[in-house]
Amino acid sequence: MNIATNLSGRLRNTSLPLSNGLLPLFEAVINSIHGIEEASVPPVSWRIRVVIEREQSLPLLDGNGDRKSVGHPLPDITGFKVIDNGVGFNEDNFQAFLTLDTDHKVAKGGRGIGRLLWLKAFDNVEVESTFDEGDVRRRRTFAFSKAGITGGDSTEAPSGSPRETVVRLRGFAPAYRAKARKTPEAIANALIEHCLWYFVRQGGCPSISIEDDGTLLSLDDVFEQHMHSQAVRQKTTLKGRVFDLLHVKLRASAAPEHAIAYCANNRL
Repeated sequence: MNIATNLSGRLRNTSLPLSNGLLPLFEAVINSIHGIEEASVPPVSWRIRVVIEREQSLPLLDGNGDRKSVGHPLPDITGFKVIDNGVGFNEDNFQAFLTLDTDHKVAKGGRGIGRLLWLKAFDNVEVESTFDEGDVRRRRTFAFSKAGITGGDSTEAPSGSPRETVVRLRGFAPAYRAKARKTPEAIANALIEHCLWYFVRQGGCPSISIEDDGTLLSLDDVFEQHMHSQAVRQKTTLKGRVFDLLHVKLRASAAPEHAIAYCANNRL
């Protein structure tokens, strides 16, 4: 006999400090990285796009009727879209999504709670995934909220549809939004820190871009700009075990204080 799970109760017992309001976004990006790795496509084609969605507001005009480019606050962030060309929500991944605290990605350091964090900081999540099931390209769409999941059945995708998954985090809660970083540059810095392991590991990280109303940032470029010195490799032996160490110093940090980030076992 299976033990029933209460989603609202599980959410109530899941902690997400107000200062970590961007963590659900970072978890979505990590999911995209894992999905791309599972797709077994050449690294040159790895692509992840993060699109910042903001409140619609009338542009501020200067005396000549031209839009002001500086000197006014950015509109509030209402949500994010994370788009990748990974393996997508095939049947195995969808069933894992339906299982709270799944060990589906435990080998990659996953704890199975990322989607719970989505609902701590956002009202709901919309997913549209086009994926391969055997030799057939299929599509699955569903919505995820505190009420549960609606939709989710897969259908055959129209001919010529590219493999692509779009996860849309909607309704950024005001309490989290107020304390979250707001500029694309600050969000890029924080995302690099959270995904640091993927940037320093052998094989590298998929190409990740951040888009914000005409602004386009490449995380590869941001990472290179923040490298204070070249990476230094070191080999050492402890209790008969050989460890390969990689020392990386980052010049600029999204956090105001100094920090040491330890990356090992596929995680930060």
